[in-house]
Formats: sequence, structure tokens, C-alpha cells
Amino acid sequence: MNLVLSHYLSALKKRPYVSGRVSSVYGDPLNDAEVLRIRFISFGLTYRSIIIWVEGRSHKWVVHTFCALWLLLLVYSSSKMFGMSFREVRERLSSQRSRGNSAYSENGERAGELFDEMITEDNVVAKMGSRRKIKDMFTHSSLEEEKVRWSLAAGEEKLTWLGYVLVGIKVITDVDDTLKSSGGVKAAGVALGGIDVQYPRGAMYPGVFQFMFELTVHSSSSPMNLAVLTARAEEFKAALELKPTSPICVKAKRAGEKAGVRGWGVGPVLYGSVAEWVNQANKGRRKFSNFETLMSANLPATTYVYVGDTGEMDGEAGEQMLRYYPGLVKGVFLHVVSEDIDQGSVEVPRDKILRGRPLVHFRTYVGAARKAWEWGMMGEEGVERVKKQAEEDLREMGIGKNDVRWEDVEKDWEVWEEVRP
Repeated sequence: MNLVLSHYLSALKKRPYVSGRVSSVYGDPLNDAEVLRIRFISFGLTYRSIIIWVEGRSHKWVVHTFCALWLLLLVYSSSKMFGMSFREVRERLSSQRSRGNSAYSENGERAGELFDEMITEDNVVAKMGSRRKIKDMFTHSSLEEEKVRWSLAAGEEKLTWLGYVLVGIKVITDVDDTLKSSGGVKAAGVALGGIDVQYPRGAMYPGVFQFMFELTVHSSSSPMNLAVLTARAEEFKAALELKPTSPICVKAKRAGEKAGVRGWGVGPVLYGSVAEWVNQANKGRRKFSNFETLMSANLPATTYVYVGDTGEMDGEAGEQMLRYYPGLVKGVFLHVVSEDIDQGSVEVPRDKILRGRPLVHFRTYVGAARKAWEWGMMGEEGVERVKKQAEEDLREMGIGKNDVRWEDVEKDWEVWEEVRP
């Protein structure tokens, strides 16, 4: 039995993938062969380990019976992937995604404008507030692109129920002006990390790590660590490296531990180079290249959310992610920063939708949490926890309620209270 199993596992491991990293037609992370491959390798290795463990012990029949029942359950759940219901869902998703992508490619700017117009309407915002009302939203949508979006959401929920989506969301983040303020410091006219002057250099933004933790834990009970794409030059890694003792890593770890998740934090970190410091326009391309490097190192089923800022070409990198990998990248969040001393006059750009995925702008992480909730990436309680943590962080920094930074948080909270169910 062990000899047959050994040959079977060896054949499975050597079998090449039927498709590439992602089925871009469906937008689903794994194809059928890849899912079955992972499931049966897992079963085989576990079964072998159990047999080795019980060798020489009595009551082996109990173990064999348990494994047989486990195998039957595995076969039953896997058979659902080839059932008529599952196939109909995928075919419908394929058709709808194709129509949606065609609409964006033919008139993407107009489609984005129409989405923005709908989002500003109170009745639509109210419907968007509850992901449980997907069918209701689909019924009341007047735009074909909006129907596609909500139908895709319904399909994704059904695919998840069938066990097709196996891995949760991995949050990718920038550092300067996203996790912490750069303070707008420059050397020879070149920004040293970013442009934000709202907070002092090195200050962590209120609620930032709670926001990112809520994104990861919403999709999985075992949240993945943050991945960092930074423009910091690898040549200066000795001085700029993010170490476990760095304030950023310590704060991230603390956010996980506070929620009872030990080991959550920062890692891996992908750096830029001196070339991007000399030519700032290359920063976006380098971050996108690092994103593709990160994808190649993760499981094919991993999906991503990118969090950056408006000061260091993060928008360009985020747009490329959405255009090339809409099936993998769930959304892009851009922190609006400015070198203007009058922070009260900073305007937040309009959000975009690229290939059915959101590229949103926010001023505070409470505002980011509200938009994540609107797109089904965070629960109501998650938004509330982000707000609570943001207030705690403001108090720790000694910022009073009359300060414009506290007022920004309150403004975003007021918007949340208007749209929440």
C-alpha cells in the first residue's frame, strides 16, 4: 500500500500545471487540476504520516476507517467542482467578466464616471452597504457594468462556499507616507521617502495597522503577514532595513497580538534601488515588478490588496496591478498626502474602477475602512475597531480633538454612520 501511494504522490508532484498562475477568464485563483492536485497531495502526505505514527500499535483498523471516511468526504467535495451547478456558475462568470472587461476597454473613463455618479446617490450607497443584499443590488442596478460587478460578487461567494478559493487576502503596503509619515524631508531637492507634512517624520498613522489586520482577518482565520513594497534603496539596506525590532514591525505585531493572533506582522520586504531615487518616475514600475516577484513566491490562490499613497508613484503601480491581474488584486487603496502646509484644504481625488476592481483614495484609515466595507473586504465590526484604534493612536500622540487631524477622523466616521445598515 505504501509503495503504491509513494508512486502516486511522486506522479502528482511531477505533473505540470495545466494552466498558468491564474485563470484570467474566470478570475478564479486555481483551475480544477491544481485544486485536486493540492487536495490529494495533502491527503496522501497526511495519510502516510499517520501510518508511520501508528506502526506497531494496536487498533490500526480505527485509523484506516477514519482515513477511508476522510477520503470519501474529499472525493465528495471535489466532485462538486465538476457538478452542473458549479460549471454553470463559472460559465456565467466567464461571460459576465468578458462583457465587463469589454465595456471598460471600450469606454473605461466613461464607465468610471458612471460608477462614481451611482456611488454618490444615497439609495445606491445604502444598498452597497450590505453585501448580503447582492440580489437586491443586482435588481436595482441600471448600468450593465454595475450588474456585472454585483453578479461577480455573488458568484465569488458561491465559489468560496464550494471550497474553490483556498487562500485568503495578502495585504501589500508601502512604508513612507503609507504606514508612517515622511515629514516631507528633502535632500538636494529630492524627497527622502515622501512628501507628507501632516504628521512629524516617523509618526505612524492612526489606525493603520488595525486597518491592515482587519483586511487580512476578514478573509481568513489564519491571516497572512503584510508584504512590503518600498522605494527604499536596497543599496542602503544596512541603514534602512525593516528589522523585527523596528517600530513598524513592533506595532504591526502588537496589532495581531491584541486580537489574539500571535506571529502576525511584517514580511517579506521588497526594496527599490538608488536608480529610483535618481529618477522618481521609475518608482511605480519598480514596485509593480516587485509585486510580480512576490506573486511568483506565493501560492497561486493568493489574492492581494495594495495599500499605498499618492506621493510616490504608488497610484501608477496600483493601476498596473489592476489592469494586468484583476483576478488576483481585489483593490488598491491610496492614502492622500500633501506637502501643503494648509492640510485642511487638501482635496481627495475621485475613486476609480479598473477592470471591475476599485482604486480608492482616503484621507484617514477610518475612511479607508469604510470603503473597504463597501467593497466587501471588511465587516462592520472591523470598521469600528479601526476607528477605536485610530482614536487611541491620536491620544498617544498627544493630539487633541480640536486638531484638524482628529477632525479628519471624525468626518470619515460621520460618513460611515450615514451609510452603515
